[in-house]
Amino acid sequence: MYQSFTARNFKCFKGITLENLGRINLIAGMNDTGKTALLEALFIHSGMNPELVIRISVFRGVNPVTFEIRKQAEAPWDSIFRMLDKTQVVELAANFDNYPERVIHLKIIPAAELSKVNPAFISSEIVNASGQKNPLSSETYQGLRLEINEGGKKSHHDILLDFIQSSEGNRIRIHVIPSVPLAPFQSIFMPARILSPEDVDRFGKLEATKRLGGILKALRILEPRLRDLAIITEGGTPLIAGDIGFDRFVPLPYMGEGVTRLMSLLLAIGFAENGVVLIDEIENGLHYSVLERVWRAIEEAARDFDVQIFATTHSFECINSAHTAFMNRKVYDFRLYRLERLENETSVVSYTKETLSAAIEAGYEVR
Repeated sequence: MYQSFTARNFKCFKGITLENLGRINLIAGMNDTGKTALLEALFIHSGMNPELVIRISVFRGVNPVTFEIRKQAEAPWDSIFRMLDKTQVVELAANFDNYPERVIHLKIIPAAELSKVNPAFISSEIVNASGQKNPLSSETYQGLRLEINEGGKKSHHDILLDFIQSSEGNRIRIHVIPSVPLAPFQSIFMPARILSPEDVDRFGKLEATKRLGGILKALRILEPRLRDLAIITEGGTPLIAGDIGFDRFVPLPYMGEGVTRLMSLLLAIGFAENGVVLIDEIENGLHYSVLERVWRAIEEAARDFDVQIFATTHSFECINSAHTAFMNRKVYDFRLYRLERLENETSVVSYTKETLSAAIEAGYEVR
């Protein structure tokens, strides 16, 4: 698990460090303080793949297909650099309790450097979004390099993009050179407003390895009638459904948004066994009255699958419910971090069990 994490020159962060991380870590703060950006930094660091830089843009609802290769064009990775200054180097660093220290640097690489990696690619002509053919040169193209230093072992990977045309329209082709090895643990990012199309696939894989029992137990905290889970097909679409005592399985969406949301969270936790799950706006779709039970379910699943959770929230009820849920556990393995922004600087206020209890009792702002 992560013990500490540092991000420098990433998006809004000049330099920010979270220390003494727990199994469940909740990130609070006002709008535009960098809560989602912090999850994105963790996602890139945990996955060790430059392609994830493009994926986080999709999570934000930004379509990278608008990218065009031309002089001074904006590339999909420009937004990761603080104040859009691409001369800076992004640094993401962490200490773990069971892995070597890992430091990642992200920086722009001109075509002259990329040509040393893949001369054939750089010398070729490609089609941009406007349908024009452009030869790649130092004036028209830059790539992104991800450098990894893991316990003294160093490597680097470059990401290159081009456009290809097909009957389905223009689309981006992504090249990562050299190919990236699998990260030592699984990480899953759950955006705030994008449904998880992977739920059915994750369900099937967990069912095949007989690991659904813990998820079923945790889900009963919110829906006590639930006896079993299965995949059914309606209108040609596979759906997760539950047995709640009727004469047929009921699709989870019919049980309410809260059950569906919790199922998505639990499936992500189960699929990321021994890894990390990053959840943006964790309270979405959940009524405040069930939040304490949801936190109990998440905590039990996280322990069963040995997963570390990082989540964001705007909700005081969410914070208070998590604090109450963990107060009643043998181990208070919960941390709250509040991001505060003054001008262009972001700082972190961390809360222990004692300081959070005192702050809530005194009515201090912890969101």
